[in-house]
Amino acid sequence: MIITKETDYAIRIIRALATTNRLNVKQICEMENLPIHFSYNIIKKLEKANFVKIIRGTKGGIELIIDIKHTSLLHLLEAMDENYYLCACMNNNYVCQNKINKNNVCQAHTKLLSIQNDLNNAFASTMLEELVA
Repeated sequence: MIITKETDYAIRIIRALATTNRLNVKQICEMENLPIHFSYNIIKKLEKANFVKIIRGTKGGIELIIDIKHTSLLHLLEAMDENYYLCACMNNNYVCQNKINKNNVCQAHTKLLSIQNDLNNAFASTMLEELVA
């Protein structure tokens, strides 16, 4: 699956944060009907990828620090470490025995690569603003 529950929750966390300056985890979870324990892990990933800033303390919370008008779904998928390949052979690091045995020609790979490129272009051209509006 390309859009996992984790990425779906990340989109919803970003949607909640896009409505205000700062929210705490409990507020986000209530607004978006998310499980609080799972949300902490996602927020940490978003912080590591510089999507959000976590402010600690009594007046702390989470702030969105990206511009959702200029941040793509592809960027979010990468931040969430999602495997968005149609199949394993789309990954540049994959060694395909079928391809090796047929002198680097594989009809399935050629067609799937075309579809993968279309998918990547769709992810790259879809800005988060479109998903959270």
